[in-house]
Amino acid sequence: MGRFLARRDQPSVRLIVHGASRRMVARQGTAVVFLVCATTFALTSASRGFSAGRSPIGSEWPAAIASSSANADTDGDGLTDRFERKWGVTDPLKADTNGDGLLDGAEDPDGDGLSNLGEQRFGTNPSNPDTDRDGIPDGRDDANRDGVADGKQQDDRPVPAHLRPSLAEASSDYQCYVPGSGDNGACTGDPQSDVTVVLYGDSHAGQWAPALNRASAARHWHLFIMAKSGCPSVDVPRSNPACAAWRSASEALLAAHPPSLVVITNYSHYMYQHHKYSSAAWRNGLARTLAAMPPESRILVLGDTPKFARNVPLCLRTHLTNIAACETSRSDAISATHDRVEQSAARAAGATFSSMNAWVCPYDPCSAIVGDLLLWRDNHHLTSTYSVQLAPALGALVANALAAP
Repeated sequence: MGRFLARRDQPSVRLIVHGASRRMVARQGTAVVFLVCATTFALTSASRGFSAGRSPIGSEWPAAIASSSANADTDGDGLTDRFERKWGVTDPLKADTNGDGLLDGAEDPDGDGLSNLGEQRFGTNPSNPDTDRDGIPDGRDDANRDGVADGKQQDDRPVPAHLRPSLAEASSDYQCYVPGSGDNGACTGDPQSDVTVVLYGDSHAGQWAPALNRASAARHWHLFIMAKSGCPSVDVPRSNPACAAWRSASEALLAAHPPSLVVITNYSHYMYQHHKYSSAAWRNGLARTLAAMPPESRILVLGDTPKFARNVPLCLRTHLTNIAACETSRSDAISATHDRVEQSAARAAGATFSSMNAWVCPYDPCSAIVGDLLLWRDNHHLTSTYSVQLAPALGALVANALAAP
């Protein structure tokens, strides 16, 4: 964050700005000072003097933030400037303080199940999982004593007016990968790069194509998408014979042109002959897929994303005043057993296992909307809009896998 220093001179105020990176407005008396700065400069106001506030995280806030009203939200992350200054966990000038793609309002730094927005709502400490020290995590506590855990009520708020994508557009919000058709050829990252990354799986691989395309372009990776709806890259029997043929052709291509990294990710709720695959069947199938990968390539197995109880956009249409009504608890939405199965198979094969669920389901229950971003286009596929939002986080996981021994 840029460092703002205010110094009181007579008869005016001299505001020295060093390295600010965003536009802000400082209001003092009747004077309005607009700051748009990339280099150091000084402004003088004839208004009465003021001093910048001190940030709890060690830097000095500009005067506009130090004197902001109780409900002011300078960065638009849903958290008031006052809340962010008080606790010092996030920056009131940055909607995404740590730059990972997850907006500050949805972060859960103390892991108590309440987002920062929820902590603000219930008056709890975002750095302390048990603010009142009663032995109950804040997310399971009942601050307003209405008989419902606070975590379940934290998103009891209206759908944002300017939701992206809109509820009407959600079902068709996809890029790079078209359900039922596959890769549209539009997303290749940096095609001039010698570092090649292949995304290999079903439509749950396809949902990450927008994020990985953005990350690949930024980090100079050449991206290839091998994804087919309804066909997992895990070697398990499917009633559709096209799945086995697609998998064989994909693995032959990988063998002929070994990439730097293969990212394997798939839907975790497949049924076969009216039954869900057993853990053993999935583990063995994943082990066969991993064994078929080129020995020169590094492998990242990416855990599956949540599955909601209801189609999220359709649900929200009938619950426009209460987002929480369309959310699903983390324990119901995410299969911890499935993650352990994939992690075990990956470890045995010398592959890396990672999950994006800390960003997709950052608190409990799993979120339907973060800020003004709609996460889901149905009950288990991310919108491309939100996928792109998480490019920094996914890019970091992929970079770590590429650097693995």
